[in-house]
Amino acid sequence: MNYKFRDLSIIEDQSNSIVLSCDSAGGIGLKDYDVVKVDQKITGYYMAHVCAVELLSQKIHPSFCVLTVSNEMNPTAKRFIDGVNNLLNELGNSFLINGSTEENMPTKTSAAGLVMFSNITKKFQPIKSKSGYEVYLIGVRKVGNDVVNDNGEIIKVNDLIKINELFDDRDIIGVGSKGIEYEIDIMARTSNLKFEFNKNLDIDLKSSGGPCSCIILSIPKDKKNKLKYIDKKVTNLGYFYD
Repeated sequence: MNYKFRDLSIIEDQSNSIVLSCDSAGGIGLKDYDVVKVDQKITGYYMAHVCAVELLSQKIHPSFCVLTVSNEMNPTAKRFIDGVNNLLNELGNSFLINGSTEENMPTKTSAAGLVMFSNITKKFQPIKSKSGYEVYLIGVRKVGNDVVNDNGEIIKVNDLIKINELFDDRDIIGVGSKGIEYEIDIMARTSNLKFEFNKNLDIDLKSSGGPCSCIILSIPKDKKNKLKYIDKKVTNLGYFYD
């Protein structure tokens, strides 16, 4: 049996599940026609970051990943690999096990795709929000060069691991290219809930969040005192209701 939950793909039988996340990047690197000029190490890092956030959001520790690069091994793919491995080192017990490169054709733009996955010895049970949960934005929404020039405002996997330790009951979704409002709608629909935004929010709800530069955290109201232990900007967005 295979199906999707939010951005995750799940393959399962009666007793085991393989849960997969994926990401891709194009035009972000040091090649002639790249739009954002940055070392592919950074691109590879944030590709792995996106996948890791999607898995950790469901309290699944990433185990393995496969990297495909539509460029030559040396130097471009090596840079991508270094970036992915830098993120995997932050996670611990996560490994790059396979990949492929383009050695037949010359390329002018950096491009790569990544699949990250874990095997869990049980059926996948999706974590969802509940009525009355308050919703917070953790981190600051950034994209493009703002990501490259980040000064510590972007959510990191270590932040997410800490949040998982702080909250037994919580729901998380990363903010990607479709923005905060879109991701809250996904969270609401997959939890069969409605959402009420706080009034006069001074925040862009529609613009891209880049490579999961921030996350949406949904928690029981009586647990919000734990937010003080999160070392990132915290913004109250609203609440879920039936």
